[in-house]
Amino acid sequence: MLNELHDLAASLEGAGVRAMAWHRHFKPNPKPSLKSPVFLVFLDVEGNIQRIEPLTDRERTASIRKWEVANGLSFPSFNVAPLYQVSNAEEGRKRVAEFRKVLFKKSSLDSKSITATIQALINDGICLWVEKDKNKLSKCFQGVSKDVRDLLGQVPPEFMAVKELVNRTGSLETETFLNGLRSYFVDSLSEHPETAKDFFDALFFYPKNSRTKPGRITLILELADQSSFEFPANHSKTQAWMNERFLASEKSSSSTGADIDAYGKPLTGWKDKFPSSRLSTLGNVILRAMSKESPCQQRYRSIDAGSCPVGNESRKAMKRSLEWLAAHERKGQTWADVSSVSGGEKTPTVLFAYPSKLPQQLPAVAQLFAGPKGTSESQEALFAACAKRVADSLSGDHTSSFETVIRVFVLKKADTARTKLLYHGRYQTEHLLRSAKEWELGCQNTPTVKIRELGGDAEPIWQPLLTPFPAEVVWCLNTVWARHGTHAERTRNFSIGDGLNLLLDTRVQQEHQVSRALNVLVRQSASLLLAIGQAQNRNQFHRMPSSNTKQARLLPSILGLLLYKSGHRKGVYMHVSPFLIGRLLSLADQLHQQYCLKVRKGSMPSQLVGNALMPIALEQPTQALALLSQRILPYQAWARTVQGNDVGLVKFFLGEMGKLCNEFASLPLPEGCDDAAKAQMLLGYLARTERSDDSSAGKQTQVA
Repeated sequence: MLNELHDLAASLEGAGVRAMAWHRHFKPNPKPSLKSPVFLVFLDVEGNIQRIEPLTDRERTASIRKWEVANGLSFPSFNVAPLYQVSNAEEGRKRVAEFRKVLFKKSSLDSKSITATIQALINDGICLWVEKDKNKLSKCFQGVSKDVRDLLGQVPPEFMAVKELVNRTGSLETETFLNGLRSYFVDSLSEHPETAKDFFDALFFYPKNSRTKPGRITLILELADQSSFEFPANHSKTQAWMNERFLASEKSSSSTGADIDAYGKPLTGWKDKFPSSRLSTLGNVILRAMSKESPCQQRYRSIDAGSCPVGNESRKAMKRSLEWLAAHERKGQTWADVSSVSGGEKTPTVLFAYPSKLPQQLPAVAQLFAGPKGTSESQEALFAACAKRVADSLSGDHTSSFETVIRVFVLKKADTARTKLLYHGRYQTEHLLRSAKEWELGCQNTPTVKIRELGGDAEPIWQPLLTPFPAEVVWCLNTVWARHGTHAERTRNFSIGDGLNLLLDTRVQQEHQVSRALNVLVRQSASLLLAIGQAQNRNQFHRMPSSNTKQARLLPSILGLLLYKSGHRKGVYMHVSPFLIGRLLSLADQLHQQYCLKVRKGSMPSQLVGNALMPIALEQPTQALALLSQRILPYQAWARTVQGNDVGLVKFFLGEMGKLCNEFASLPLPEGCDDAAKAQMLLGYLARTERSDDSSAGKQTQVA
């Protein structure tokens, strides 16, 4: 990943893009959550707490930075535990939980009873601020704030608020601060019970069991009289100036040795820990972490920083590059969240993609790989439209289109501390555009297939197939359909890297993966495809889980794509036995449906004749045809003699079946089916003729 970020830094410099460089110790606050709330603590001129406000705006919280050299030693933000823990006795926990519910329901309790109850809970509780925590907080007040003051040096008038905050913080005493927090929380809960949701859990921690640990609370110091200053202490302009002073101070204190690092930059600081970047979705990402405890790191007789010496200048450039790449405003262009693709929604995973030569208008390369967020099906969110936008942007400068390289890498959060490089690759622009075009052609390698769905006015409509994005292919490959296509479960057979390989690798490289994907897709999706086919042959639509409805329009396209990459073109496979068997069984379903409507007065069995034989046909086509030749006889005899309305439709089905049987006469019948043949048969079963679609368009529909 270091090489990728080093190259990106060069690309940014070449494009004249100046990414913001933040000092490695000037870190953003974590975004608030229910387990780690954030509060703004306003100090008056004497350093006492005047008021406390909860800060629930996640973006605002993350935009406020703190100086933190060591874990837990920071300014002007720091993390603390709740003030009190209820005793571990079951009675005490129950008592607090019940009182909390009463407060949260905003019941009419008088302030005296609330104060008395809270005071009793405090007296029975245990103060969580032990001596160790108090000493650490004291270092934040007197030590860290003094370090910040020394690093900032002379403060200009517009940023005097931060100097004043340093002075007030330096005079804080831990016990006084603790008492101030407790008094404010108790008074707020007593006088304004409606604020209970904001302050109660910051005052009391009541563990569900002995293993539950208290969450941390973030406190951010600010001036109560901030309006007296041009910019508050935590204003973005104030913090930008502070960052410049921190960087300047570090630069002036660095040694000017002649040695260079692995990238030709000064070696200064090469033994320090690598900086971390806080990214949305991934959280903290350390650029490089080596451990001498891992024997494999000693293969080149060097360990830790010595295996790849990187100085501070190179590190800063890499950190800036990663943060620029992962900026929120470039979502869909240079990065995309693919956490849910591989079946692990709780495992944050991000795909990064960008051209080596940055154009003025960044192309949505990441979206071309990951697809749109959610289930959008607008024209702008389609694969063809996205591919065209990327092609127009990358092909704008014809002199450099062959020189531009598309860099792709995927980062996955291995655990809280570690981030894993899941995939990386470099591809010529021309190769990417050719691959995207071939991808489209492959997804069109299907017969006419339409999927019946509920429209916006709750009326069933016929929908065309969709061309999937690579991430959507992985999503479908990691979904197992069961219970006749009504239940979906997630697996982790494929990763986003597999989807990228299907798009970008050469035909020879893809051979094994295409074969594996085809096998998995046929096995895991046959249940759904057969349920969709039967519902449509019954003039109904198949109801499936709402979160997976899009797969009905993606799966046939993916089968066509995999067949295309296996060398099976629709102009050929639509005239071979497996496909024709699928068509024959579909027509048998439709003939059976007409028989039930006319002869059985609309009473239909749970399975039509063709659908019941499809599982057999997928394994033993000859046996399925033999069974069909027996079971179709009564419906065939009726169709030859039927009179009355809709006779044309019945005769049409009968005639189409006759044509297919004549075509079979010149073809060998397979004894078994490989995966490609099964895919062709499924597509044959789903294929629709214009006549059958038109004839059923106006009929009343039911939910399958």
